[in-house]
Amino acid sequence: MPGQLYFSRNKVEQDFSLRQLEFEPEKIFAIETFLAFERALIRHVETKLLERTDGSMLALARSRLSGFWAETIPNIQAHWALIAAASQVLIEAERLSKALKNAPPFLSDLVKAYSGGDSPWCLLDTYHRHMESRWYAFDPDMGDETLEKLIVRARQRYSELGSELAKLFVTYYQKVKHPIEGLLSQREVFEKHVKPRSREVKTAYVWVDALRFEMGRELCDVLRDDFEIEIQPLAANEN
Repeated sequence: MPGQLYFSRNKVEQDFSLRQLEFEPEKIFAIETFLAFERALIRHVETKLLERTDGSMLALARSRLSGFWAETIPNIQAHWALIAAASQVLIEAERLSKALKNAPPFLSDLVKAYSGGDSPWCLLDTYHRHMESRWYAFDPDMGDETLEKLIVRARQRYSELGSELAKLFVTYYQKVKHPIEGLLSQREVFEKHVKPRSREVKTAYVWVDALRFEMGRELCDVLRDDFEIEIQPLAANEN
């Protein structure tokens, strides 16, 4: 039946040439009758996000993920998911841009701001990774130029803020004394965490190379329902 309903709506849309009409976005927010409305709303949200970072557009994109057309046409759902992902990158980049204007004065505090709390700065890396993953798997239709521009804008903002944060970190790192006060060193992990634990229970110590902190954090979120999880940043060993 969804297929029959889609066919009926599509026929009416073609008969009345709805794709050629201009719509006022505010009047079609709650309408899911025709695909032409959905595509018009997609273009509206993309255009708004290209003009400025807007949390209301993220909320709108998320609300359409479970709509009729998103559930009927997988590419529509993937399109909305991409818009939401790009919007998250832009919003997080804006938040980080403001935070860096009053960045912590010490390296250890900078690292904690990046890695700790409910809204760590590393979320920008997570949102960017999600966006790129969705974009890689997305099959764009003809006429998706606005979406491509939105992806490019999100990438540019991510690169700008990533570069700014990296420069600040390097500047702090060059001036700090080692070992870094307030940060646990990699060489201390076994003695301070693994060894004492192994005396109480059977313990496995797994050292994974090249796993980004934000990916480790996301992995912890997945495992948290079944395990007691603690995650913290470490300072690399100095030779």
